Amino acid sequence: MGAMQRRVGPNKTGLWGVLQPFADGIKLILKETIIPLESSNWIFLAAPFLTFYLALVNWVVLPLEFGIAISEIVGGGILIIIAISELTIYGVILSGWAANSKYPFVGS
Repeated sequence: MGAMQRRVGPNKTGLWGVLQPFADGIKLILKETIIPLESSNWIFLAAPFLTFYLALVNWVVLPLEFGIAISEIVGGGILIIIAISELTIYGVILSGWAANSKYPFVGS
């Protein structure tokens, strides 16, 4: 699709595309935050951070090399990954619920 539209792909940004995630992160930070008037502001803003945090916590259990991991959990590593992955759903549901409207809540 990018070739049809003559767009530069992510592998052309910097050395082998290494700078593309940083460019995307800066673009995301600089975007305007839109908060609904009737929303619970604190929960509405905290729910995406909860989802992101739980996604990062999954990396704690994954092994880096053979026998090396940040957290040594014997015999239950995959069970912990599945449990934490299930908890990320709460961040999505909180985002819809905090908007105080039935449509975002049904969508979440």
